[in-house]
Amino acid sequence: MTQIEAGTDQQAAPIKPKAQVMGILSIIMFGLTLCVLLVGFGLIALAYTPTRGAGEGAGNAFLIGGSLLIVSAVPILIGNLIGCVFGIIGLVQKNRRKGLAIVGTTLNGILLLVYLALFLVLTFNVNRW
Repeated sequence: MTQIEAGTDQQAAPIKPKAQVMGILSIIMFGLTLCVLLVGFGLIALAYTPTRGAGEGAGNAFLIGGSLLIVSAVPILIGNLIGCVFGIIGLVQKNRRKGLAIVGTTLNGILLLVYLALFLVLTFNVNRW
Protein backbone atom coordinates (compact mmCIF):
# COMPACT_ATOMS: atom_id res chain seq x y z
CA MET A 1 0.00 0.00 0.00
CA THR A 2 1.13 3.48 -0.74
CA GLN A 3 0.63 6.36 1.55
CA ILE A 4 0.10 9.92 0.42
CA GLU A 5 2.91 12.16 1.45
CA ALA A 6 2.06 15.31 3.35
CA GLY A 7 3.54 17.70 0.78
CA THR A 8 1.85 16.47 -2.41
CA ASP A 9 -0.54 18.64 -4.35
CA GLN A 10 -4.02 17.23 -4.45
CA GLN A 11 -6.88 19.14 -5.96
CA ALA A 12 -10.21 18.85 -4.30
CA ALA A 13 -12.99 17.82 -6.62
CA PRO A 14 -15.25 20.76 -7.47
CA ILE A 15 -18.59 20.72 -5.73
CA LYS A 16 -21.35 20.13 -8.23
CA PRO A 17 -24.58 22.00 -7.65
CA LYS A 18 -27.33 19.61 -6.66
CA ALA A 19 -30.76 19.24 -8.22
CA GLN A 20 -33.25 22.08 -8.10
CA VAL A 21 -36.04 20.24 -6.28
CA MET A 22 -37.60 23.30 -4.64
CA GLY A 23 -37.58 25.24 -7.91
CA ILE A 24 -39.28 22.36 -9.69
CA LEU A 25 -41.92 22.13 -6.93
CA SER A 26 -42.50 25.87 -7.21
CA ILE A 27 -43.11 25.61 -10.96
CA ILE A 28 -45.43 22.62 -10.45
CA MET A 29 -47.52 24.65 -7.99
CA PHE A 30 -47.67 27.46 -10.54
CA GLY A 31 -48.90 25.06 -13.21
CA LEU A 32 -51.62 23.60 -10.99
CA THR A 33 -53.00 26.96 -9.93
CA LEU A 34 -52.82 28.29 -13.49
CA CYS A 35 -54.89 25.34 -14.74
CA VAL A 36 -57.62 26.00 -12.18
CA LEU A 37 -57.67 29.70 -13.07
CA LEU A 38 -57.84 29.04 -16.81
CA VAL A 39 -60.73 26.61 -16.42
CA GLY A 40 -62.69 29.05 -14.25
CA PHE A 41 -62.12 32.10 -16.43
CA GLY A 42 -62.62 30.00 -19.55
CA LEU A 43 -66.09 28.98 -18.39
CA ILE A 44 -66.95 32.59 -17.58
CA ALA A 45 -65.68 33.72 -21.00
CA LEU A 46 -67.68 30.94 -22.63
CA ALA A 47 -70.81 32.42 -21.09
CA TYR A 48 -70.28 35.68 -22.98
CA THR A 49 -69.27 34.50 -26.45
CA PRO A 50 -71.17 36.33 -29.23
CA THR A 51 -72.23 33.08 -30.90
CA ARG A 52 -74.07 31.77 -27.87
CA GLY A 53 -75.79 34.95 -26.80
CA ALA A 54 -77.35 35.10 -23.39
CA GLY A 55 -79.24 31.82 -23.52
CA GLU A 56 -79.59 29.18 -20.85
CA GLY A 57 -76.16 27.68 -21.57
CA ALA A 58 -74.50 31.03 -21.03
CA GLY A 59 -76.00 31.40 -17.57
CA ASN A 60 -74.95 27.89 -16.64
CA ALA A 61 -71.38 28.44 -17.83
CA PHE A 62 -71.16 31.71 -15.90
CA LEU A 63 -72.56 30.05 -12.80
CA ILE A 64 -70.15 27.11 -13.05
CA GLY A 65 -67.12 29.31 -13.81
CA GLY A 66 -67.93 31.83 -11.11
CA SER A 67 -68.59 29.08 -8.59
CA LEU A 68 -65.30 27.41 -9.48
CA LEU A 69 -63.40 30.66 -8.94
CA ILE A 70 -65.14 31.37 -5.64
CA VAL A 71 -64.72 27.84 -4.30
CA SER A 72 -61.13 27.61 -5.49
CA ALA A 73 -60.08 31.05 -4.23
CA VAL A 74 -58.52 29.74 -1.03
CA PRO A 75 -56.75 26.75 -2.66
CA ILE A 76 -55.42 29.02 -5.42
CA LEU A 77 -54.07 31.53 -2.92
CA ILE A 78 -52.60 28.79 -0.74
CA GLY A 79 -51.11 27.04 -3.79
CA ASN A 80 -49.47 30.25 -4.99
CA LEU A 81 -48.13 31.06 -1.55
CA ILE A 82 -46.73 27.53 -1.19
CA GLY A 83 -45.14 27.90 -4.63
CA CYS A 84 -43.57 31.21 -3.58
CA VAL A 85 -42.26 29.63 -0.36
CA PHE A 86 -40.77 26.67 -2.29
CA GLY A 87 -39.08 29.12 -4.65
CA ILE A 88 -37.67 31.21 -1.82
CA ILE A 89 -36.39 28.10 -0.05
CA GLY A 90 -34.73 27.09 -3.32
CA LEU A 91 -33.12 30.52 -3.55
CA VAL A 92 -31.56 30.42 -0.09
CA GLN A 93 -30.23 26.85 -0.23
CA LYS A 94 -26.47 26.59 -0.56
CA ASN A 95 -24.74 24.58 -3.28
CA ARG A 96 -27.91 24.46 -5.38
CA ARG A 97 -28.71 25.94 -8.74
CA LYS A 98 -31.03 28.90 -8.53
CA GLY A 99 -32.52 29.17 -12.04
CA LEU A 100 -35.75 27.25 -11.57
CA ALA A 101 -36.27 28.74 -8.12
CA ILE A 102 -36.08 32.24 -9.60
CA VAL A 103 -38.52 31.32 -12.37
CA GLY A 104 -40.95 29.60 -9.98
CA THR A 105 -40.94 32.41 -7.46
CA THR A 106 -41.46 35.03 -10.17
CA LEU A 107 -44.28 33.15 -11.91
CA ASN A 108 -46.10 32.41 -8.65
CA GLY A 109 -45.77 36.02 -7.54
CA ILE A 110 -47.09 37.36 -10.86
CA LEU A 111 -49.98 34.88 -10.90
CA LEU A 112 -50.86 35.76 -7.33
CA LEU A 113 -51.00 39.48 -8.13
CA VAL A 114 -53.00 38.90 -11.34
CA TYR A 115 -55.48 36.65 -9.54
CA LEU A 116 -55.97 39.14 -6.71
CA ALA A 117 -56.47 41.99 -9.21
CA LEU A 118 -59.01 40.00 -11.25
CA PHE A 119 -60.80 38.84 -8.12
CA LEU A 120 -61.11 42.44 -6.89
CA VAL A 121 -62.30 43.68 -10.29
CA LEU A 122 -64.93 40.94 -10.52
CA THR A 123 -66.01 41.47 -6.92
CA PHE A 124 -66.53 45.23 -7.19
CA ASN A 125 -68.01 45.20 -10.71
CA VAL A 126 -70.49 42.38 -10.22
CA ASN A 127 -73.40 44.82 -9.77
CA ARG A 128 -72.72 46.45 -13.14
CA TRP A 129 -73.45 43.26 -15.05
